[in-house]
Amino acid sequence: MQWFKIFHIIGFILWVGSLMDLSRILGYHVKEEIDVQKRLAAIEFRIYWFVATIGLVITLIMGICLFEAGGGVDHYFRGGGIWFHIKSTLLVLFVGIHALIGHLFMNLRRLPEKKNPAIFKALHGIMGLLLIGIVAMAVLKI
Repeated sequence: MQWFKIFHIIGFILWVGSLMDLSRILGYHVKEEIDVQKRLAAIEFRIYWFVATIGLVITLIMGICLFEAGGGVDHYFRGGGIWFHIKSTLLVLFVGIHALIGHLFMNLRRLPEKKNPAIFKALHGIMGLLLIGIVAMAVLKI
């Protein structure tokens, strides 16, 4: 079970770290000239698909393994505390942000244009708050 936890944490670090980096890069991306945007799109593609998405998959698979090894539905839904429900909700929000960032960057890749970077700054901040919440729920287990 400890190995599941180790790889769950590593996957989470890869996933969240790359999404937070990607949100900052996309914020700079939209302020650049079109030829620079095209070069940045290649970097963003690699970060999104080969780091963030792989981190997401590792996190989810190891999370499911931890869930099963820790007692499954009986333990977590019947007397496991509210922490699991809050953490799961925050996780679903993070997966939604992952999909939103993918959608936004694919649109920028297809149709480069100058835009306001405010959406990416906001997503960066929201991810920071979600990260704090998820870590707090994992550690405190209230």
